[in-house]
Parts: sequence; structure tokens; C-alpha cells
Amino acid sequence: QNDPPAWHIFPPRQRAPFRVGQSVLLKPKNAIGARYKRGFISKVEDSSSGNIHVEIEGESTGSTTKLGTKDQRRRILPDLNQNQTVILVTPETNHFRQLVGYVAPPDKVLEIGCSSGETSK
Repeated sequence: QNDPPAWHIFPPRQRAPFRVGQSVLLKPKNAIGARYKRGFISKVEDSSSGNIHVEIEGESTGSTTKLGTKDQRRRILPDLNQNQTVILVTPETNHFRQLVGYVAPPDKVLEIGCSSGETSK
């Protein structure tokens, strides 16, 4: 029996705090159109700094990327692929475009929307 799909809104209305060991996707810095890399949270600093450290799969063990709160919003997504169908709903075109680097085979994308007769590129 198949599990029902998991529905998520992107971007989330309120971001949950990251946890050590949580799977995430990290967008490379200054890489327009680059694919997200799969990794996990290896360290969460104290709440005053809000910094987190991400270790990327396939890179040398112990090598981490440190992200402040501003970079976290721009460059990191929770890894929603938990061996079940995931449906992401985005209210704005720019949110939809942010997710382009998140899609990889065998993912499927269906864009449904109205832009008053205009066409997205």
C-alpha cells in the first residue's frame, strides 16, 4: 500500500530550527542555476549566533560549510525526499524558479497557474 503524498508550502511560513543529523540540500554559493548538493547538519551553534554547519555527501569527512542565518534562508532547503511522494506548492513565480535546482531525475514537475495571459520563460 502506498503512503499518501506529503504536502509542503515553499517557502515555509515559519522555518523550523535545524537539527544535527537532519538531511538538507545546499545550493553552492554564487552559482546561478547550480544544482543543490545533498548533505546533513553536522553542528548547530548556540542560539545567539544562529550559525549551522553542513557536511556535503561525497566530500571529505569533516569538511563543512558554515552558514549564518541570512545564508540559511537563501541556500539551504530541508531534504523532503523521504522515500515518498512530495508535493510542493508555491504561491509566487520567483519561489517556483528557486526550486529549479532542487529537481533531479526521476522528479516530475507540473506548473499550474495563471499570469493574465503572460508566459513564463
